[in-house]
Amino acid sequence: MIIWAGIFAIAFLKGGEGQKSPVGLECGSWRYWLVVCSAIPFVIIYLGFFGYFVKKDYEKRVRLGFPFLDSDIRYTTPMLIKIPFFCVMAGVAAGLFGIGSGMIINPILLELNVPPRVSSAVSAFMILFTASSTTIQFAILDMLQYDYAIYFSILGFIGALSGQFGVSFLLKKYNKTSLVVFALFVIIVAGAVALAVMGILKLVDDFKDGTSLWQLSPLCGPK
Repeated sequence: MIIWAGIFAIAFLKGGEGQKSPVGLECGSWRYWLVVCSAIPFVIIYLGFFGYFVKKDYEKRVRLGFPFLDSDIRYTTPMLIKIPFFCVMAGVAAGLFGIGSGMIINPILLELNVPPRVSSAVSAFMILFTASSTTIQFAILDMLQYDYAIYFSILGFIGALSGQFGVSFLLKKYNKTSLVVFALFVIIVAGAVALAVMGILKLVDDFKDGTSLWQLSPLCGPK
């Protein structure tokens, strides 16, 4: 919640096309970039603070002889560097390509020997914060089409609910966590294929319209 509130505050202060900055920041000015880039040290400081207490808690458990499971993550220093690095890459990919960070985090957690049901729950919890913070930023920038947002929110809610009950039913009936792994595999492959197909179709449309494929839109819009 601290990270979510901090990112929202930064997005609110810098403003966008739909809302001017409440502190009078002009897009492209040094003050504008100072506010935008402040998210980096803010997240790093929080990450270091939280990582410190996670490591201390892990070391305390080791000293007390805590009976770790094989699937438990050992929060050693290398692991506390590796996990944030992968999470940052997942966030960058989600922001640049519009894919869900769960598509990246889920395989990483499975590679770390986290049980499929746990990895699915963790990624779903993460998506709640990443999706909501991104949606708020798009709304502030006046880039959110609300009829689409409502439509896809309803579809997403129905799909998530159906998937949750469906997978829970299958796990209770067959008691095989491999079903979760298979479901994740199908979703990731389908998403990757759909993303590639949509990208190719967009390139074809731009080529037919004579749009330059290398022309970038101005950051702050037309003056």
